[in-house]
Amino acid sequence: MADRTVPVKIFIAEDNLADVMLVREALKAHKILFQMVHLKDGAEAVAALCGNPVVPSSPDLILLDLNMPKVGGLEVLSAIRKVTALNAVPIIVLTSSPAPEEQQAARRLGVKHYLQKPSDLYEFIDQVGGTIQEVVRQIHAAAG
Repeated sequence: MADRTVPVKIFIAEDNLADVMLVREALKAHKILFQMVHLKDGAEAVAALCGNPVVPSSPDLILLDLNMPKVGGLEVLSAIRKVTALNAVPIIVLTSSPAPEEQQAARRLGVKHYLQKPSDLYEFIDQVGGTIQEVVRQIHAAAG
């Protein structure tokens, strides 16, 4: 993925379609080339990311909401961490939950970026887009 003209493949597990659209806007505002796969709930996320066979084309980045129907985000995160092929894929938790115990649990499962969804549109675009941009730079740097 060293070629910066190749879109970053992002899997987003998010049940709120408005938040998915905001993430798209944040990516566009930060001029990030991307392909997005939307997983509408936790069960769909586990099936797509951890199913058998494992994702034929692994994501470069996973955005994960914690409060999702069917299977909660921490359970999804735990399942992802059991898939060796996904161990190096960065995960950004993007949630409305301010609960410190959820943040601690996510960090124990290897999440480096835990963002509480800003309620202000511009703050959302700035924080979410900026964090994704930083992670994409790290992905490019690691790829050489």
